Amino acid sequence: MLGSDKVLAHPWGDYLDVSYKVPLDVQQFDGNPGEGVLLNVRWAVLVRGEKPLVIRKSVIKAEVKGTDYDSLVLAQSEALVELSKEIAAEIRKLATKR
Repeated sequence: MLGSDKVLAHPWGDYLDVSYKVPLDVQQFDGNPGEGVLLNVRWAVLVRGEKPLVIRKSVIKAEVKGTDYDSLVLAQSEALVELSKEIAAEIRKLATKR
């Protein structure tokens, strides 16, 4: 979503100087087939060891369109896509300010 393949999961080691760090605190991520999914996450964007430039809470709901577990997993994936879009948008804003 950021137009870069330079995205790594932690830990990346001491040899790499990363531009942005995005710690996530997933407080709730559950759902039921035939009902809905709820993703409740606190997250921040840090730049090279500085104090957090952005601190957010995202509460994302997604409808589960079927009664099977495949439908539940699809809705969970949709919630994660929405969270990824929110994080990417904040990083793009920060990148244009720097």
